[in-house]
Parts: sequence; C-alpha cells; structure tokens
Amino acid sequence: MPSEGEDVVGKLTYVTPVNHESLVDLTMRYEMGYDELRWANPGINAWMLSDAKPIVLPTQFILPEGKRSGLVSNIPEMRTYYYLKDSDKVFIYPVGVGRMDWKTPLGSWSITRKQENPNWYPPESIRREHKEMGRGTLPSVVPAGPENPLGTRVLRLALPSYLLHGTNEQTGIGMRVTHGCMRFYPQHIEQLYDIVPTNTMVTFLNQPVKYGIAENDILIEVHPPLEEDNLSTAALKEKAHAQLAEYLKAYP
Repeated sequence: MPSEGEDVVGKLTYVTPVNHESLVDLTMRYEMGYDELRWANPGINAWMLSDAKPIVLPTQFILPEGKRSGLVSNIPEMRTYYYLKDSDKVFIYPVGVGRMDWKTPLGSWSITRKQENPNWYPPESIRREHKEMGRGTLPSVVPAGPENPLGTRVLRLALPSYLLHGTNEQTGIGMRVTHGCMRFYPQHIEQLYDIVPTNTMVTFLNQPVKYGIAENDILIEVHPPLEEDNLSTAALKEKAHAQLAEYLKAYP
C-alpha cells in the first residue's frame, strides 16, 4: 500500500520482446491483461513485436476512489484489487469482464461460498447463444476438468449467477469477454481462493478516470469508458476536468 495520504502503487516496467513475440505472448508471460498492454503501447504491431522497441508494462496503478477494503473491481480498467485485511498489502489482478450485452453489474455483494473444481451449469440463455453462434449444443452440466470454463476455483457472490472464477481460456484475460462474471488467470484465482475468506465484500465500480497523489505529484489514469456509457472523447475530457476540480478541493 502507498504511504498515508497517497494513492499510487507499483512502478512502470519496460521489457524487450524476443523472437518476434506477440502481445498475447507477453500477456501470458507477465500475467497482464491484453487491452491494458495495447493501450500502454499505441501504434505497435500486436502480432509481431520488434526487439528494437521496448514494451511498457503498465504496472503502476492509482488505487480506485472509495473504500479500500475487500475486493474492488474497476470494470473499465479490467482490474481487481484485493486489500488484505490487517495488512499493508494490496493484490492487483487483470481480469476479464462482462461484454456490452452481458454487463457486469455495479454494486457490492459478499462472497457466500468458495468451490474447488466446480461443475458448471450454464443457464439456458448461454446455451441458446452457444447454439446460435454455431458452436454446437452446450450440455446442461459441464463437469470439472480441462474443458470447464470456470477453471479450478470459484468464489460465489450473494448476487446469483455472478462469479469470480478461473478459466480454461487465458487469452481473454483483460478483455470484455464474459457473460458478466469476473474471470481470472488460474494462478490468480487459486491465490485469491486461499487468502480471501467468505463474507468478504466484493465491489464492482465504473471509474474510467482516476486521480491520485504520489509524493508531490497529482497523477491521472484514464481508460476507455464502457461502450454503453456513450462517452465521446470530448465528454470524457469534460468528465476528467470536473473530477479534477472536485479532487483539488482537498488540496488547495
């Protein structure tokens, strides 16, 4: 965690691709989200990176505004923060979030149950979509194992049908690809499973613009807003300026 009165953790990292790696290769190697790497490195060829041009890993973060406890997921940046109780540690994970047509809901709910190697019972709406997309018939029960989209661990919420879970398809981490659930790398959800107790509160936020203090600087972190918010670049800039005016009231 940052020093008292500050909001920024971590530091930027620079890496050199090897053997014409792709951006997907780097996301897997460094456990990052795909879109966040793309945003941090505009203009690159995502499919054939050059070893002559270092890649920025955006591993410096402004903590989201609000209470710093439990699990906090900021949907536009596709990251989840876990504030370890009675500790100065915060764990930060890239996550896959709900698509525009299957939104991740905003609000707070408690973790009611933890499951290891769960079966998946896809709802009828997902089974119908699966068939309409020409992907065949999805069974009513997908047993635990390598074909299970939930992976090896699940944290269930008081909000039915929405889960924090692993995956058998890691390339979707850091993108809007889920049916509303929060999707983690297998190693990350297994770590969370071990350290997060039941009844922990989970909060889903929508903060495309974040401000934070780091030593004597005010920093801004901006992510593309959710499509359904219909914010143009000009509107996003206006929102950022309005937030800054409010933020500066505490720092005259």
